[in-house]
Amino acid sequence: MKIAMSDILRKGIVFPQYISAKRMIMMSSILKQCCRLGWQGQYEQDPLIEAVETDNIPKLHGRNVLMGLMDWNLYTHEDSCVISNSLAKKLTTYKNIIEIVENKTLPTLHISLGDIIRPHHPIATVKDINGDDKVYRSSNSVDAIVDNIQFETELIEDTIINRFKIYLVAEYKCGVGSKVSNLHSVKNIVSCVLPDDRMPVMQDGTSLEMIISPTSISNRKNPSLVLESMLGMYLRELGQIHKIDVPSLQFKQFDTSINFNLAANYLESVGLPENCMFRLKNGTKGHVFRYSTLVGYIFLMRLHHHAEDKIKSSNEITLDHRNYPQLGVGAQRLNRDEMEVLWTYGAHNIIKEALDLNKNTSFCNTLHEYLQCIGYKYE
Repeated sequence: MKIAMSDILRKGIVFPQYISAKRMIMMSSILKQCCRLGWQGQYEQDPLIEAVETDNIPKLHGRNVLMGLMDWNLYTHEDSCVISNSLAKKLTTYKNIIEIVENKTLPTLHISLGDIIRPHHPIATVKDINGDDKVYRSSNSVDAIVDNIQFETELIEDTIINRFKIYLVAEYKCGVGSKVSNLHSVKNIVSCVLPDDRMPVMQDGTSLEMIISPTSISNRKNPSLVLESMLGMYLRELGQIHKIDVPSLQFKQFDTSINFNLAANYLESVGLPENCMFRLKNGTKGHVFRYSTLVGYIFLMRLHHHAEDKIKSSNEITLDHRNYPQLGVGAQRLNRDEMEVLWTYGAHNIIKEALDLNKNTSFCNTLHEYLQCIGYKYE
């Protein structure tokens, strides 16, 4: 189903009057990269603050997160962020993988329903033209569970093809390297996952779930994140006062009445500071921080960029279901510029590892020639 761009913007981007056109286009791309959280979307949750909803707008998947804008031991540099262990569990997503094993002869499966499949695990064996055994391996980069197995036959050019479709479900936990985004086109990379008792704590004992750098607002000229934090904090306090679930706030597109003065009045009406700044306590050492910190609730989504898929984990040459050779399924290899940087900083062990993983390939020969030009000797 095709969804109009205006519908996506109307649902997902809050306070568009504070966002530039370039950021708005980027946000529409981020919303399409948002993945469902939990098993079959069990962690679905609507944002606290959203624009008027229409029938054609899909439901967003994410979490309402208590966020603080502060520096944290260089782990919040630029786009990096720190999250709590409980939030990392809530941002767990699952990826469906389909493995296809087909051949003229009936393939021999090595797996069954409910089995846990390791990365590049042998899943089936078939006979090639010469009658030798050929092993099919899984393409998942993390542990996966066999959810379903289907068998079918197909007649192709007077030849019967036996085909197994193996459905795997891989669990992708949110950890270091995972990518998350809010509703203001600000993407963050998780640089550290802390236990809940080590996160900064408010005066009432509530622990923060996420820490991001204040420069993400000033550098991108994105004040709408502050406005959402203030209104989200007001809704949280309003729900605690009336002993009800946290209500949501809806407004019309480009509603100029929703501004910082109105948000300050809302916060003051429930007994909170009008600037939404709080003195936090260090969860590890227990001392109170010297400066106040902006704290509030924002809507956080996880994007389908999984760090596990970009890690070089295997150099074994495998064959896919079309008999095409694949080197290091799910791998991301180093290029010449990265090799020069590693050589400059003396990271010879990483260079040696990259060459060992890519031996017997043309890529390795190219690196050998390049490293000889820059004066690196590889044994």
